[in-house]
Amino acid sequence: MNDLDWTPPPCDRLTVLPAGRHWDAVRTDTRTARWAFGFLDAIERSAAIVDSRTGSVHWLVPPGEAARAPYDDWERLRQHVTVLTAGPTVHYVGVPAGHLCDGGGPRWHVPTAWSGSYVTQPHLLAAVLGTAVVRAHGPAGLAPQCAVCGRAMDRASMATTVGRLRRGDPLQHLESHPTCAHAVMGPEVRREAAEVAGW
Repeated sequence: MNDLDWTPPPCDRLTVLPAGRHWDAVRTDTRTARWAFGFLDAIERSAAIVDSRTGSVHWLVPPGEAARAPYDDWERLRQHVTVLTAGPTVHYVGVPAGHLCDGGGPRWHVPTAWSGSYVTQPHLLAAVLGTAVVRAHGPAGLAPQCAVCGRAMDRASMATTVGRLRRGDPLQHLESHPTCAHAVMGPEVRREAAEVAGW
């Protein structure tokens, strides 16, 4: 069976299944999901599991594919988005029966022009969730991005330095990982920065 052809088990209610076997799961809050649905319902048109009791939404993605998506896509979203995969810790997801699209417990959110798929493409989902997190929680909802390597950073450990990303660029203030700051702050940049600052 193609990873995108997965369907819920034939039952009347809810089945609890482990992430990482038939699919991985991407979980976020309903506030972020509302923004994401505005984009995904028009272009991806796949279903998602909404649980109003926990205020969470899960998209199912092909197993292993979320890990292959650019790692930083998920890292920058980690405040509001969690990727559940196979691993030492087993994560379970309550999967509603295919016909459960209404009610207060776990149910399927199905777009108007539904594609029939219960599985979503992770690359597209990560891109849409980036915009949705900013819309729902503001720019601070995303982890800052290192100006040098592009990876996500913790605000508490980021460094601000004067440097240049490419030879010939003007000196600029860069927020980066401390180790990346050393890479852009070579001896010639230190001398030039000292002259500009009048040291």
